[in-house]
Amino acid sequence: MDDGSTDDSLRMLEQWAQRRTGLVRVLSKENGGQGSARNLGLTVARGEWVTFPDPDDTVAPDYLERVDTAIAAWPTVSMIATNRLIWSEATGARTHTHPLAKHFLDDRLIDLEGSSRYFHGSAPAAFMRLSTITRSELVFDRRVQPNFEDGHFCARYLLRSVAPSIGFLASAHYHYRKRNDGTSTLDTKRSHPGHYLDVPRYGYLGVLQEAITLTDRVPEWLQALIVYELSWYFTEDEKMTGGPGAAHGELAEQFVSLLRRIAAYLDPQVVMAFDVRPIKMEIREILAYSLRDEHYTTPFAVAYSPHQRSSSTRVLYRFTHDEPRFQLVVDGGNRAPVAQKVQALRYFDHDLLFTQMIWTTGRGEIRLNVEGRPIPIRTSTPGAQPTSIEASPRVSGALRPVGASRLLTDFGRTVSSPIATVWRTRGQNAYSVIDDAARTGLAARRFHDAWVLMDRPTDANDNAEHLFRYLRQHRPDVNAWFVLAKGCPDWQRLVLDGYGSRLIAYESPQWKVLMRHCVNLIVSHPDQDVIRPRSLRRYWESWTVTFLQHGVMRDDISRWMNTKRFELFVTSTPAETVSVTGDRTAYKFTSFETKMVGLTRFDRLHQIGAQYLPEKRDLVLVAPTWRELLNKPLGPGKARREIVDDFATSEFARQWSAFFADPTFISEVEKRGKRVALLMHPNLQAAVHQLGLPASVLTLRFEGHDVQEYFARAALMVTDYSSMTFNEAFLLRPTVYFQFDRDTYYNGANHARAGYFDHVRDGFGPVAHTVQETHHAVLDLLTEVPQEYVDRMKSTFPYRDGRNRERTVTAIEDLHRPYEDRKLPELLPE
Repeated sequence: MDDGSTDDSLRMLEQWAQRRTGLVRVLSKENGGQGSARNLGLTVARGEWVTFPDPDDTVAPDYLERVDTAIAAWPTVSMIATNRLIWSEATGARTHTHPLAKHFLDDRLIDLEGSSRYFHGSAPAAFMRLSTITRSELVFDRRVQPNFEDGHFCARYLLRSVAPSIGFLASAHYHYRKRNDGTSTLDTKRSHPGHYLDVPRYGYLGVLQEAITLTDRVPEWLQALIVYELSWYFTEDEKMTGGPGAAHGELAEQFVSLLRRIAAYLDPQVVMAFDVRPIKMEIREILAYSLRDEHYTTPFAVAYSPHQRSSSTRVLYRFTHDEPRFQLVVDGGNRAPVAQKVQALRYFDHDLLFTQMIWTTGRGEIRLNVEGRPIPIRTSTPGAQPTSIEASPRVSGALRPVGASRLLTDFGRTVSSPIATVWRTRGQNAYSVIDDAARTGLAARRFHDAWVLMDRPTDANDNAEHLFRYLRQHRPDVNAWFVLAKGCPDWQRLVLDGYGSRLIAYESPQWKVLMRHCVNLIVSHPDQDVIRPRSLRRYWESWTVTFLQHGVMRDDISRWMNTKRFELFVTSTPAETVSVTGDRTAYKFTSFETKMVGLTRFDRLHQIGAQYLPEKRDLVLVAPTWRELLNKPLGPGKARREIVDDFATSEFARQWSAFFADPTFISEVEKRGKRVALLMHPNLQAAVHQLGLPASVLTLRFEGHDVQEYFARAALMVTDYSSMTFNEAFLLRPTVYFQFDRDTYYNGANHARAGYFDHVRDGFGPVAHTVQETHHAVLDLLTEVPQEYVDRMKSTFPYRDGRNRERTVTAIEDLHRPYEDRKLPELLPE
């Protein structure tokens, strides 16, 4: 089939047909997509079996031979499914990493009527009986776009098969090409509205309704296929960014409406038993209960104590719709929680499920009554609740079992079971070495009750360093240590400042011994290699984690933050605090963990800012923020992402170049005794020269410079969306927001979702959309700052007293005090 190719494909096909007269027939048509090409092919197809390989994929040399052998061995089989290996276009590697790889542990025949684990939805990697297709007049439904066209066809085919069965061939390798440029249908489907409307309506709902029409029921294998498909929508929506084309607004409203209709056909028991791919329990509960408008409460609660020294316990359970009444009972008596909130579990712009979180302190027996009845309390959330088990990987009907060693060879893996055993043994020995070293008298004395502070492995000069300096200067009774990669510029700077004896090299043996004694890990960036280093996984629960934050949190980053464990979560403003701890917000954190004490580095900013009286503020500080699409993916072994090749033609570059290109604006700024200065985001610093800046524009950098002094020198800031504007607001300096791409920034160009902060309603200056509007706004603010913006800046930060570090230390020390003896609440504003 030639589907309107524009290269040399048709000529090559015709030459092939000439060489294989009577065997090869070439059909050509105008481009209409895979479905229309396949449908045309079906009108002329002959023979017993048919398959639909994609033109950019390949198959193993013995592919057809193995399929032929299976057909002969299983004469009644309805469909043959072949083993999809992911073929990386970038590296050429073929790996067994397809999400459904577990269906292909060996060659086996599965009777679908007795299974809820097995299904197959890939037409390219399937062989089907032509007689069933022609008898049923099956065609690919062109309405099911941009995905699931194959799954829809395969499911309808199996519904029309007598005693449907699938032969899964692990030995027949289909090489599915993973394109390097991300342009495949699966890569781009999120940007297609049909992914949220047509696929659910004509694909999922259509085939479920067809099952009812044909068989008066929805077989479990079909329900499992639909749950598998729907689970990816939830996984996509859990990403940090909303992404281009994600379900928002009216699109989300229609999509959730379709989800409710689809969920009505799903048996809750099948949903809760689904284990084909790992999905969160909350997603199961949404599909099984919430979308069906059922009033549901989890039949259990989960209790959690944050770390080994903790005397506090969090108990949680989930529910749909109306909030159930609960009663906390400790040692036989009713006890009020010390903190509680309802977390909204939001997908597709809808709160689809809720989690009740309850904190209690002290020791004793804990019970929880919900709606007047006690419910079991567990220590972990269960996963899938399967209704069957695999008795053995080798089942009746297997053609040629494939052993583990063969699988490892075929799929390019290099770790065998004996090596894994050795690795585990060495891992045990490594921990023994750490424990032995930590027990020595020198280590015990040196690192006893250590507070370990860290910004990033290769960078400092953030909130953790500022708190570390405070501790060494004002709290020498605290055994504080700072961790950093040895040899980096910040290491040398801290050594020159006299802190060399308190520096520990990240990932060094000394660091591992230090962490064995750590009681408080205090970080400004909660990356996994900081708070949960792989080399110390045994000790994760032995220290508390304090998250100092990098800046004021403005966007919704709950999807990322909710994966973290913090005993103390520092906030700086009332609005930020409410966005985290408020009822029915997306964050899992409550007022028990979250304390508004202010950023530690703001204490120094407060001091520096006081030195710059209005006449010394000589900068119009321009600070554009980062865009995900302006950088290439991070390459192996690289610490910073490269600029995309077409940066100069991007809207970002064109708009900011135009901002700096107006000589009249630059001259007017200079007449007011100021100078325009550009502080580019580190990820975009390498592209500054592509903006064509006038010589009079001062270019600034983060690395090796005192950024706080830039903020103090500024009369005002110009940015698009940078949260650095909070630094200026803390100093009562206004901001002009140049938002030329508002519609796209929170729809994929940004690495977060829009949060509580509305720039028009809450911003510290005017919002402009054009270069000319921005210039006018800057000049107006240099003349006079409206009182409205002054009031907003003043009310945003309750603390401008230089005591943020002191409050933070008190909050950390409170983690180890009985709840009734904690001191921090006395320091919070009324």
